[in-house]
Amino acid sequence: GLGLLGMLRDNLTWPFEVDNDTNLGALGQAWRGDGRGAHSFVLLSLGTGIGGAVVVDGHLIRGRHNAAGEVGYFPVPGTLPARSSGFEQVASGPALRARAAELTGSGATTALRGRDYGVADIFAAAQEGDPVGGQVVGELIARTAAAITGVTALIDPERIIIDGSIGRALQPWLEDLRGVVADGVFRPPDIVISGLGRAATVLGAIARALAIDAALASPVAPSAATGASKP
Repeated sequence: GLGLLGMLRDNLTWPFEVDNDTNLGALGQAWRGDGRGAHSFVLLSLGTGIGGAVVVDGHLIRGRHNAAGEVGYFPVPGTLPARSSGFEQVASGPALRARAAELTGSGATTALRGRDYGVADIFAAAQEGDPVGGQVVGELIARTAAAITGVTALIDPERIIIDGSIGRALQPWLEDLRGVVADGVFRPPDIVISGLGRAATVLGAIARALAIDAALASPVAPSAATGASKP
């Protein structure tokens, strides 16, 4: 209810767009990242929240309500198909910490007990063979694979790009994730961890700014491939 677009229109003389970070991240991947050369890819951003974006034949797919790719709502094992539940409720940063606390409270042997730990500590514990860390990461792999399997069955993308702080932390288990997905789909996509890291969203914003500038200098209408909208 803030009316952000109206505030910006009232105070900015330059044309502008407002978009979410994952959509811009996908544009950054297509321009300078792991999406280059792929006819279709899906960006999955796993972090404090869960986001996603779909690019097909150079087009960012937005959907009727600009909500295409919102995999946080995707039903996976351990969730229910409801607005308040889904992939985000079991794979986001707060969800992983809550799961680790639940296992620790049940008496499981873990080096995490008695520590003020974050998500990075859970991944570090898993790499060191900690039972709680290993179970949390194992469940995350299974649920991420389920989400990728569903996306693959629907879209059949050439590539899945995993980003976000949690997504990038899955690098040591990437082959495990690929194996689980391969067992559940007709033909598995290429699954990679983003090489752009935090820069993807900024690069996507720069790409859109350049496209807007080019459109202003041209009599041709903005390309639907860039997802341009009137300011």
